[in-house]
Amino acid sequence: MLLHQDQIRLTRRECQVLQKLTGADPSGITNRQQLQRWTETHLTSLPDDDPAVAAIKAILRQHLPV
Repeated sequence: MLLHQDQIRLTRRECQVLQKLTGADPSGITNRQQLQRWTETHLTSLPDDDPAVAAIKAILRQHLPV
């Protein structure tokens, strides 16, 4: 992830991993507000999530720069 002030650029690999975890493509994210909205929408743990996936989502929510 590349950061410059409010601008954000996810790497191709980061986009692939996030899309695999959530089913939603994050490649259009270009700023912190978009990342925050995407995180709130797609990284919320669901009742039917595998425990490992839920744990990964929780870690990502904690450490993403939003």
